[in-house]
Amino acid sequence: MEAKVVNSETALKNLIQDLIEGCKSGDQKAQFKIYKLYNKTMYNLSMSIVNNRIEAEEIIQESFLYAFEKIDTYSGAISFDDWLQRIVVNCSIDSLSGKGNLLIA
Repeated sequence: MEAKVVNSETALKNLIQDLIEGCKSGDQKAQFKIYKLYNKTMYNLSMSIVNNRIEAEEIIQESFLYAFEKIDTYSGAISFDDWLQRIVVNCSIDSLSGKGNLLIA
């Protein structure tokens, strides 16, 4: 059973890496798949910070747009979901502080 879990984790990491590479080359299908993969988790993260459904939805849209614009800066030094979480947290904090601009991840 443990081998299946390891293989599943490896397969997921490979899939995410393939999607990241697709995003770097401007593949909108890869962007949509990344969005679908992380949307709910990132929304919940933003909601936990801003506590406003509409604001969290806007933050998620801004965060994903920013992430796709800056995907070339993702080096792989941290996991992609950690990198994306940092963007969402920064955007959420900016929203609370009234800046309305994204902080660089």
